[in-house]
Amino acid sequence: MAWEHHYGILLPLFAATAAETLRRKPLAACTAAALMLAFALTGQFFQPLQLFAATPFNFLQSYVLFGALLLLAVWHLACRFEPQPSA
Repeated sequence: MAWEHHYGILLPLFAATAAETLRRKPLAACTAAALMLAFALTGQFFQPLQLFAATPFNFLQSYVLFGALLLLAVWHLACRFEPQPSA
């Protein structure tokens, strides 16, 4: 079980890795959008999603986890592939 305050380490990690991740562009043109989405999901509190607590859609309350997983996926792809040299 993890609470939101455990994800506080992500802000310095975003700051430390954003430039290199954007340079490598693991998702091509979608890299910046993926990083922004991951940041928004991990750094915000979405009160309307609390309405899903007692429904089968309560997994939507795990948006912070989904943002962290997105960030990990982008990092994984950035580490696997070196950027292509420009012509």
